Amino acid sequence: MLWLFSTWCSSCEAGLKALAKHRLELAQDGVTLIVLDNYKNDGYPGLTTDEFVQKVAPELESTSGWIFGTASKTLAETYNPKGFPDIYFLIDSKGLIQAVSGSPNVTMQKILRFAKTGQ
Repeated sequence: MLWLFSTWCSSCEAGLKALAKHRLELAQDGVTLIVLDNYKNDGYPGLTTDEFVQKVAPELESTSGWIFGTASKTLAETYNPKGFPDIYFLIDSKGLIQAVSGSPNVTMQKILRFAKTGQ
């Protein structure tokens, strides 16, 4: 799963909390989560990625299968050209994008189903 988020975004905060709540289940299903702050935080001030994770879900800092960082300009232009503050991609084991959505806290069942079935 590739998730692009902005640290000023309230649905992103709720999404990280929801993903953290299901972290063990996602790990059991072999999901790797790449969680990237949008390039330049979508042009708005906000916490750094590390500060955001520490504030919202500090338990994730030591959880394997989670990769945190900041999206490059090229990645943002490729995967998020419209600059959505909260967008994720469910990517199968072959590297193909199978679904695009947002607000993990609202769409968690979709994420969990994909983790189990790949669909």
